[in-house]
Amino acid sequence: ETSNEIQLLYSPEVKKLLKEFNDTFSTTLPNGLSPERRLDHAIDLIPVQLSDLLKKGFIQPSVSPF
Repeated sequence: ETSNEIQLLYSPEVKKLLKEFNDTFSTTLPNGLSPERRLDHAIDLIPVQLSDLLKKGFIQPSVSPF
């Protein structure tokens, strides 16, 4: 996007933030994707937590293959 396009696309509030934090944003794009990691995100659940949540009705058994 050119400077003119940015002027048209963003609200005054966003423009102000972009200008204020200009040094935060890179002006060049990376050559590729970030390195692959073993786990992007994981949540460890204790079986007791699962049964408690089931009893309270906060969750229900799933039949999804995933």
